[in-house]
Amino acid sequence: MDRDHVAPATTALIIIVGTTILSVVGHIAYAEAFSTKRVVAAYGRTRLGIDAVLGVFFTVVALKLPTSRT
Repeated sequence: MDRDHVAPATTALIIIVGTTILSVVGHIAYAEAFSTKRVVAAYGRTRLGIDAVLGVFFTVVALKLPTSRT
């Protein structure tokens, strides 16, 4: 690593503020998108299927964790 080229502290601050703003805007967009009546109704119809798929996925992952080699 070349230590002669170090970014100023303001660069780190800009990165932190920028990523925070992107995160907040993204989460607000998700909240708005997934709170519409159409999406809520669609989730209500498919909730059991979604829960079943996620349950199987996380069960498989949980069972693989203690047996995996790194």
